[in-house]
Amino acid sequence: MNKRNNTAQFDEINKKNENEPPVYNYVSSVEKPLTWNDFKHYIEFHGASVPTIRCMWYYCLIVTRTKLAHYVCLYLLHYLPALLIDGVIKLMRKEGVNLFQIYKKIDKFSSVLSYFSTQSWKFSNQRVQSLWDRLSPEDKQVFQFNMKELDWDRFFYNYIRGIRVYLVKDDLSTLPQAMIRWKRFYWAHQFLKLIFFYIAFRILWATISASYSYLV
Repeated sequence: MNKRNNTAQFDEINKKNENEPPVYNYVSSVEKPLTWNDFKHYIEFHGASVPTIRCMWYYCLIVTRTKLAHYVCLYLLHYLPALLIDGVIKLMRKEGVNLFQIYKKIDKFSSVLSYFSTQSWKFSNQRVQSLWDRLSPEDKQVFQFNMKELDWDRFFYNYIRGIRVYLVKDDLSTLPQAMIRWKRFYWAHQFLKLIFFYIAFRILWATISASYSYLV
């Protein structure tokens, strides 16, 4: 809003000097870039400090570089566990959410965004920088839209809490119980990882042994 107000004033003064409407790219990639690894760090750090009581599992984000690695993680860490849990729920004859269908929807949504999320985007914000440079020191204190001063750590601190309170509808009063639930999910997550790596090791060892026996 601060940048918008100043832009309107600046355009009014300079509109006679330009044939086309000026475009102001209010972006962070020039002065305050944010990588996927940065995003992962901030989400993990601030997410672990205020987990929601409604979480269904421990948070885990894996940044992959290839489509093959992405689909391996998708089927092993999303679809397979979802099918197992859905199967257990059916065997117990209990009603519950269909996790497999939920993950299919998540994957579909991710596919739509993949073109934008898997590429690096660089924009020019020279107009915004020029607008900032034209402000007086007093106006800069009132209209604080300089991207160089953006604190990503503070941003994600508020971002995570905003999601918890306003999107998930989980008041911060449930935080003590949520922390207990979060720690249980954490240890369950580590236990399942241990089992997964053990099975993977056994399969790999059996494959190597069979190949060696065949060669001998």
